[in-house]
Formats: sequence, structure tokens, C-alpha cells
Amino acid sequence: MKLANVIWNSKARVALIDGRSAHLLHDRLHNGFDTTDQILASGINYMDNLSESIYERTVPVDNLKFLPAVMNPEKIILAAVNYRSHAEENRREMDSPYFFTRFRNTLIGPYDDLLLPATSKKVDWEAELAVIIGYKGKYIARERAMEYVAGYAAANDFSARDKQIDSFKGRGMGSHWFLGKSIDRSFPLGPYIITTDSINDPSDLGIRLFVNSEKMQDGKTSEMIFDIPALIHHASDGVTLMPGDIISTGTPSGVAYYNERPFIKDGDVIRTEIEKVGELINRAVQETI
Repeated sequence: MKLANVIWNSKARVALIDGRSAHLLHDRLHNGFDTTDQILASGINYMDNLSESIYERTVPVDNLKFLPAVMNPEKIILAAVNYRSHAEENRREMDSPYFFTRFRNTLIGPYDDLLLPATSKKVDWEAELAVIIGYKGKYIARERAMEYVAGYAAANDFSARDKQIDSFKGRGMGSHWFLGKSIDRSFPLGPYIITTDSINDPSDLGIRLFVNSEKMQDGKTSEMIFDIPALIHHASDGVTLMPGDIISTGTPSGVAYYNERPFIKDGDVIRTEIEKVGELINRAVQETI
């Protein structure tokens, strides 16, 4: 099942996506579910009851604007250097997951414009599989971790490398994750949540990225150093995961920074593809101040 946040008649609605058709859920369902966040908060088992009996109408997907697959997550957690090929180009060895965070100001829809900050000249791409949490949990055992997953979405961890890395080189303080990873309008998520019953094996999905039709990344989720259960287990160590929280699982090799490729410029179109999960298409727009 593919569950999306969309705009219909100037209002946020939830839609079940079926090919090129979108079934809009009745806006008075259980006192109104305007977004996927509210459905997730009701428990992922509730999704099993989303059926034709609660469709208000069916419309072509081309008539809708897609919003982020989750609108208001409490936490956006990302795993750094979690693909073997990316670790090699990074010249790093990872013996445990390394997490950083983003904020809601970074979220955009799957087809929204990426904003290039006026003060950055090195915005980079990172195609990623995002895991959407469906149940509240803390100290989650690795063996039970997948029980807490509602579904998956495509994501891109666009990063300002000059803010993240260059500004702190040689200063003995590591990378500046906050400035590099929290730029406005830099984390597309979607185009929908595809539920776990639709993905037999999330550990064997193709992940690709194109800039203006030129392939830059081409990997498999099987390259993850720490798989999804391990990431959930470690991320919940003392931290309560909530329905709607996002864990983005890392990126394969091929980013601009470590491969002497041109960084993203105004007008570039970036296409992110996650096999069986979905596609993002984001046009870069230069910010002016």
C-alpha cells in the first residue's frame, strides 16, 4: 500500500496511490485524518482497515500536489557513512552506527524545488532509503525491530559540504553537522509511505541518483554496514522513537565531494530512485539575499 500526503482543492489530504490513480480518504474519517502523521499516531495496524469503504473520491495523481510523506516527524535521524562503498570513498571504518539529526525545516515534497543556500557553493546529493517508524518504542531489541516499522520512502540528504566539512578542517573539532545538514528545504521525502507488506526484502533494493540524466550513484541497500534492525536498535538506545519518526539509512558511493564532480548548481534536476519504493525529482533553485 502507498499512502501519500497530497493537496486537493487547496487542502491537505491523505491518498492511497494505485498506479496513476489516487483514492482520497474521506476527510471526516474518525474525526478527520488530514495527514499520514495522524494515521501513524493511531497505530500502524489501523492501515489494514483503509479500504474502498472510506474513499471519498478517486482522482488522477497528475491533479495533485504531493507533500512530504511525513509532515511533522518528532525526529529525523540519519545514519552517516553506512554503505561500504561510501565508507571506502570516505576512507573511514565504521565499527558502530554514527547518527546525526535534521529538523522539520529541511523537509520538502518529492517534486519540490531544492533550495541552494546563498552562502554555500558545495551542495551535494545523497540518495537514501528512509524508514518510517510506526510504533512508540525504546531500547528496541534487534530481533523485534522490524515490528516497529510502518513503511519506507525515498529520501535525499542534500548537504552543504563547505558548511559541513570545509569550515572546520584543521580545527580539531570534526565536521559541522548542524549547518551542513540543516539547510532549509533540503530533505525531500516521498512520494509516499510504502508499507512493509509491499516490500519483501528492504535489504536488497537498488538505489540510484541522476543529475540532469547523468548517473551519479548506483548501489544496493545490501551494501549497508548496519542493517535496518541494527539502526533501529541503536537509535532507540535511551531515545524513545515515536510514530512518524524517520530513520534515513545512508547512501552509496558517488557523492560529488569525494569524487571531484561538480556540485549542484541552479537549474540542475536531481532524480532519486529507490527500487520498489519510489522516485524523487527535485530542481535546484538558487537562493538570493
